[in-house]
Amino acid sequence: AHGLEYFCTSIGFVKNGWVVCGAVYQPALKKMFYASKGGGAFLNGKKIHVSAVSRLEDALLISGFPYDNSRLEEKTFASMKSLVGKCHDIRRFGSAALDFCAVAEGSCEAFFEYSLHSWDVAAGLLIVEEAGGAVTDINGVKATVGSGHFLASNRLLHRQVLERIERV
Repeated sequence: AHGLEYFCTSIGFVKNGWVVCGAVYQPALKKMFYASKGGGAFLNGKKIHVSAVSRLEDALLISGFPYDNSRLEEKTFASMKSLVGKCHDIRRFGSAALDFCAVAEGSCEAFFEYSLHSWDVAAGLLIVEEAGGAVTDINGVKATVGSGHFLASNRLLHRQVLERIERV
């Protein structure tokens, strides 16, 4: 949209409700993120890991907005309001799959969004976990592709962000 090159193709293989492998390709930047359960996470063949930032005030966060749910949009705004001034900054890029990958490669520390679908999250969820991060639903329960509302982090800041975002 508008010439921005923040888009991707995301594919995840789910077996018995759990992601087994997944890949996210960002063609404009020729970035291929991928992971397999127990095999680590990679970007263009090089192993990636979440950041080591442990202070919320040093953290760059990402969020997104639900397209068709004003109640969840209000929760997003309330969550952002509770984090603004307590973290380095909050960004909104527009691709949940790439936002998960930003956490996995360590370019940001956490990503949260309400009302995501399995096709938005399957690959990214596994890529974050295999890069050493944590992924739960908005309430702090271990995430599955069907959780709907997600928080992905570098693990070190998971609790701090979770304490400040709105529950569903």
